[in-house]
Amino acid sequence: MSPISGFPEWLPEQRIVELKWMDDIRRVFESYGYCSIETPSVEEIEALLAKGETDKEIYTVQRLHRDDEAGEPRLGLHYDLTVPLARYVAEHFHDLVFPFKRYQVQRAWRGERPQEGRYREFYQCDIDVINLDQLPLHFDAEIPAIMYDILSRLEVGDFQIRVSNRKILEGYFRGLGIEDTISAIRLVDKLDKIGEDGVLSSLQSDLALPREVALRCLALATIRTTDLSFAERVRALGVEHSSSMHSTRCRKGRCWPTCQLPVASTTTREPSMRPRYSNFLLLEVSVRVGAMTISRVLSSSASSQEWGYLSV
Repeated sequence: MSPISGFPEWLPEQRIVELKWMDDIRRVFESYGYCSIETPSVEEIEALLAKGETDKEIYTVQRLHRDDEAGEPRLGLHYDLTVPLARYVAEHFHDLVFPFKRYQVQRAWRGERPQEGRYREFYQCDIDVINLDQLPLHFDAEIPAIMYDILSRLEVGDFQIRVSNRKILEGYFRGLGIEDTISAIRLVDKLDKIGEDGVLSSLQSDLALPREVALRCLALATIRTTDLSFAERVRALGVEHSSSMHSTRCRKGRCWPTCQLPVASTTTREPSMRPRYSNFLLLEVSVRVGAMTISRVLSSSASSQEWGYLSV
């Protein structure tokens, strides 16, 4: 009998290592003052879909002997821990103390093609900081520091911590006259997977961008620096956008694991009984361990009432 693809199953000696790693991660989280919560494995489909185009990744849940008139499934397995957190905070808003620093170590499920480093069932070790109105700036530095602390303790070998800010892409693309900036960002995000030629071709075929505009998109996406010189290189591209929310003058950087990070923008999220997600993802940290890159969006922006939010 062959194993089910994408659903790992460890031998006892491997499971011992996994448990030790999770214990070490929990100890680091708690040493920084994060408390543990646990949420159900299922969420409302409507809430899961609110984050974006994820319908192909969601495993739905139905009873085998359900009523024939039950219609479409109402529940699905969560594909990350962000949607459950948004619902949890909205439902327990008046019972929580802010800033609310929480961590979760739970399984998540994604119906995507299994490959190296990607499974259909996996554990996610997630931390978030949520505050009312505005999040203190020091949390922007604390999150990468925690990542560095954990990876150092796990002794995974050499690694990089890469910091980027998607507000830059949003403002830059608007400055180029691109209307569908979200699709453009998604295509540029595939740079490591399909290469420059693949991204260039997709920008022209999928978004009908002129080759010159597509090349200018790549000019920003391919900038890599280890210091704050990134800002000067972005300005040298000569693209401006007047909106303060989408300015190309936001900072972005990449660093080796010395945690000498540029200060990034604080973030906002809107509390509601049903989580709502912005199109503008502001800060992303990715950790490169060997040949594998682990990415995590750290923040997002929403309009209306502000809710400070930062996660890893």
